[in-house]
Amino acid sequence: MNLSVQSQIIQILKKDERSISGIKSDLEGVGLKLHRLTLSGYLSAMVEAEILKVKEIKPAKVYSLNQKGTVSLYRKIGKAIKETFSENHGDICLSFLYYTFQRPIFIREFELCDIDLPKNYRKSFSTKKITYIKSFQETGIEIPENEMIIEPENINNTQVLRIMRNLILSQNNLMTETSLVDMEQKTLEDI
Repeated sequence: MNLSVQSQIIQILKKDERSISGIKSDLEGVGLKLHRLTLSGYLSAMVEAEILKVKEIKPAKVYSLNQKGTVSLYRKIGKAIKETFSENHGDICLSFLYYTFQRPIFIREFELCDIDLPKNYRKSFSTKKITYIKSFQETGIEIPENEMIIEPENINNTQVLRIMRNLILSQNNLMTETSLVDMEQKTLEDI
């Protein structure tokens, strides 16, 4: 999914719920011209990813932001960690989130996972912190600019793989919140 289209749709729906026609008109107002079927595909994908909610008000479908979509992703991760491991949930969660999203992790994310804070971490001073905060804002989650971001001291790949296996077995299409993932190309040395 083109993230600029997704971001524009989210910005439009932050103001109020809209029908496909209303969203199409608002997108054209910012210079994005999409065929109605293409837009319908975007909206369906965003509903499936739990970013949007849809309700039928005959004869139209009306779309709105699903504030619980991103939160449910984190809750599923937290649940999988608790089901897979008996202790050190915070440290394991930090490793998993860091490995999965390929970026430093905000303290708020542990609250979203319903997991205690990690004990072993290092502070991060990423230059992309404001960009990450804006990505969260686009999904309806507010994070203060002064909130600390952290990285794991080390990553246990076996633990990460066990959590991924648990998530894959229990849910389909869980990792669809791509706007929270740093999509920058990685080299082998970075992995």
